[in-house]
Amino acid sequence: MRTTLFYICSLATILSVYSCKEPIYSSGKNPITLESLMEEMVSVEAEPCFPVPFFTTKHVSSYDRRSVIPGTPSWHANRDNTGFVRYEANNGRVEKVLFDEKGPGVLTRILTTGGSDGANLRIYFDGEKEASILLPAYDISLFPLDIPEGLLYKHEHYSTTQGSSFYYPLPYAQSCKITVDNVDRDYFFSYFLPHIS
Repeated sequence: MRTTLFYICSLATILSVYSCKEPIYSSGKNPITLESLMEEMVSVEAEPCFPVPFFTTKHVSSYDRRSVIPGTPSWHANRDNTGFVRYEANNGRVEKVLFDEKGPGVLTRILTTGGSDGANLRIYFDGEKEASILLPAYDISLFPLDIPEGLLYKHEHYSTTQGSSFYYPLPYAQSCKITVDNVDRDYFFSYFLPHIS
């Protein structure tokens, strides 16, 4: 029985790998573009295949860092505004750095919650001294591009549009940094930033 199951699983794996079509983009042929990223997002054929060129997927979030040991009082800690990388001074402002990655990559999603009036989310690409994207109160619906329908979902359980799920891919060539200002305020902002690098 075990041997049969092993052979069936092996055959299924081999068939799925060899059934992969030509990749949407490949390292030597076509550059990775916004269009190729959008096409890959909806490609049923690309889903079961190994990526070409190879990439890793990572994510960062604002989870409460006290939640580390099951069974302890802090295991269910839920103060999501405590998760950040460091403080940093930028153009006379003190900002909390939420995300800082070097090398080429793509932000694939940004999910936020509400309750962040008076604070701004800034996205710096490729070593910029000033952020090219500024989102007042983390309101992703104010993103400075025309986002296609279906790639921005406003969470209905917030009284404002601050809580959002954003699926528009944001590629970067050298680095990406995301910060928030108003560091003294005890805000309740959660974020989830999966990315490919």
